[in-house]
Amino acid sequence: MFSPIAGQRPALTATTQDLQPLQGLNQYRVALKMKRGLRVFSDTLSLWHAGPLLKNLVFPNPFPVAGGHLHWLTTTPVEGNEALLLYDVSGRLLLKTPLGFDNDLPAFALPSLPVGIYSYAIRRTEGAPIRGLLIVGK
Repeated sequence: MFSPIAGQRPALTATTQDLQPLQGLNQYRVALKMKRGLRVFSDTLSLWHAGPLLKNLVFPNPFPVAGGHLHWLTTTPVEGNEALLLYDVSGRLLLKTPLGFDNDLPAFALPSLPVGIYSYAIRRTEGAPIRGLLIVGK
């Protein structure tokens, strides 16, 4: 279900801002009302909003078995020298990978991994590591 954010007069370009996005996934589309009353809708755009209390978010989680990029959204400054450490359920270090970028988002490139639950730590130059769980599977 879509709710209107703003209405605008006819123009060649238009912008708007969602001042109250929901925490998590928000979906947007544009509805154009033509002169004869016909409505035309754009494709849906999905955007994540971390919210004021969530300081770090890694996604996708669950992560695909085939590997790919694990994106990191954070409210703290990204220094560029962070590293992701990935551990198995027994606490054994499996992987250490440096921070990179994917489509301008901070991300860690991960190889194919077996289905399971892993713990991770994002190590930074200053401050405590950011810790969490990563599920790999369907």
